[in-house]
Amino acid sequence: MTLDELYKDLHSHPELAFSERRTAGLAAEWLAGAGFAVTAGLGGTGVAGVLSNGDGPTVLVRADMDALPLREETGLDYASDVVATDARGERTAVMHAWSRCRDGSAGNHSPQFAPLIEPTLTAGVNALVTAVRDVLPAA
Repeated sequence: MTLDELYKDLHSHPELAFSERRTAGLAAEWLAGAGFAVTAGLGGTGVAGVLSNGDGPTVLVRADMDALPLREETGLDYASDVVATDARGERTAVMHAWSRCRDGSAGNHSPQFAPLIEPTLTAGVNALVTAVRDVLPAA
């Protein structure tokens, strides 16, 4: 699967936070196929890939896998039409909001890898950080 095919597949099959089992499986499969040593199930659905290239520092890149409870209205041929049950038990449309970076919208797009800023999700991040300590090479 090419990176573009993976992007479109993940975009059209979004999963809400703590439900990203399919997404995690695809991420683990893609990383393994690219030569990474993969550990899955970190903090629940987290995935870590380690690509060793000799002695030196370890760089950790964090990226979100979860989608948002929003209806997609981009008109893309791979747009999400997924409806899922959220944490409150309510049915909601689901989309990956980063679609705006690929839909031809004018302006600047600056993807950022940033620490979690949503305080309600710190439990998931704490679980992932605790689990990933055993996976990453010592710095």
